[in-house]
Parts: sequence; C-alpha cells; structure tokens
Amino acid sequence: MNLNLKSYRSMMVRQLNKILESIDFLQRVGTTDSILRNISFDSRTVGHDDLFVAVKGVKMDGHDFIPEVINKGVAAVICERIPDNMPVSYTHLTLPTIYSV
Repeated sequence: MNLNLKSYRSMMVRQLNKILESIDFLQRVGTTDSILRNISFDSRTVGHDDLFVAVKGVKMDGHDFIPEVINKGVAAVICERIPDNMPVSYTHLTLPTIYSV
C-alpha cells in the first residue's frame, strides 16, 4: 500500500507507529512509539523529534546528511541504505526505495 507522507503534515499529533503501520520495510530498528513534531526531507529544516526521510536527488543525497540530522535530535530516519556511521540503536527504517512510500 502506498502512503503519502506529505498528507501527515496536517495532523496535530503524529505517532510514528501510526504513520508506519501500512508501510512494508526491509528493516526496522529501534522504537517506533515516538511522537513526531514534523516530517522533513530537508536536513536544513529538520529539528528535534522530527522524522527525516533521506532522499537521493540529482545533485544531493539525503543519506549523506543522516549524521547531521541525528545530531539535531530527530526521532527517526527513513532511508534506502544505512550509512556506515549510523548508531546501532538509533531508530531507522530501511525501504527498497523511498519512492515506494
């Protein structure tokens, strides 16, 4: 089932596990009971308790910014590949392709 993450921007309270319940992940690590403040595809605007979705673009790859967003205090990361320096216990969810969400 496809899910448009942008549609969740209008929700007042976003529970990560509710957003993710209809998505099939390759790997799910960490807790998914976080309350999210926002969903962001842009590492420059992401903040504490946000969900960061790492997207590989034409010029930039969001996966390169995962360490930066972790330092900003994001609740979780959705990605296609796990960076080598990803903390083992950090909540991250791996998909075959971000565009399947």
